Amino acid sequence: MKMKGDITFFLNSMIPLDRQHAQGVILEFYVKDRAVVESKYTELTGLGHHSYQAPNFSEAINAYFAMINDPDGNIVMLTAD
Repeated sequence: MKMKGDITFFLNSMIPLDRQHAQGVILEFYVKDRAVVESKYTELTGLGHHSYQAPNFSEAINAYFAMINDPDGNIVMLTAD
């Protein structure tokens, strides 16, 4: 959750990550807008990184985001308001 003052905090999700990512973490990066989320997602998947979640808007978190598996077993989350 992005808060005033550029502070971000995370809550544990009740939705488990698949077993492949059981030891990894989610690394979230806020970007300027939805076009940047889509551009970076396309760039990273074009370089061979596997998609975890294609760009989409979630009403639950009120954010537009995409998720990509990184080579170390983490998930990179790109988020825009």
